[in-house]
Amino acid sequence: PPMNTLMPWQEAQRSYVDASHRLADLLQIQLAQLFPGSPVQSSGAAVRALRSVAAPAVACEISSVTIANPDSLRAAAAPLATAILHSLIAFRAASPAGAR
Repeated sequence: PPMNTLMPWQEAQRSYVDASHRLADLLQIQLAQLFPGSPVQSSGAAVRALRSVAAPAVACEISSVTIANPDSLRAAAAPLATAILHSLIAFRAASPAGAR
């Protein structure tokens, strides 16, 4: 009989959990360098939208209770994008081809 190649959508992320954690840690290191006082290690949380992604995946929540000026938050957009890019580059460089 033919093998079932479909996977339940809620299980798609299961084999990528370790790689997702490595990516999250690399991103958090970048964010901690950018924003003093940020934790150096990432924290895990179940994100429903990511559990059906069959690849390493992270969700990044950015917020600040210390910045009162919206222009300051807008000014952080480019450095945030650069931090995300640098973490993705580091992740790709450190990951075996099958874990990408």
